[in-house]
Amino acid sequence: MFQGPFKRFLSFLSPDFLRISAPDKFESNNPVPRKSYGKSGDLTMAKIIFDRMRLRSTSSWNAMISLHAQSGRLDLALAQFEQMTERDTVSWNSMIAGYNQHGYDLEALTFFTRMLNESSVKPDNFTFASALSACANVEMLKHGKQIHAQTG
Repeated sequence: MFQGPFKRFLSFLSPDFLRISAPDKFESNNPVPRKSYGKSGDLTMAKIIFDRMRLRSTSSWNAMISLHAQSGRLDLALAQFEQMTERDTVSWNSMIAGYNQHGYDLEALTFFTRMLNESSVKPDNFTFASALSACANVEMLKHGKQIHAQTG
């Protein structure tokens, strides 16, 4: 069913891992599972593990959003984002960068504006870089100037 490095990664998982009851230090700080899913392209297994977590940390939500966005499934990334109760800079950046990387410049800028207007989370340098990148389109130059003024 699974091949290569992802199959090897799965062999290290114990049944207890799939019954995670609360996020722990390993889960929130270890990028290995996320990278393994991303390289294998197996979002299904990532979703199974995520769905079996009784309590989900912001980091676990962000990992799923990032996986969906990187794979071009921005609809699923947005659905996960909207389900989150607590968002951080990584949550917003994943959406803005995801839209930007897949050529949805207007959506990236709309999300950036939404972050500024609806959230207490402050943009960081990555946020500004992603938003400015979306402005590379000549039609977006006006927006780029407005964003640049806020980096002051």
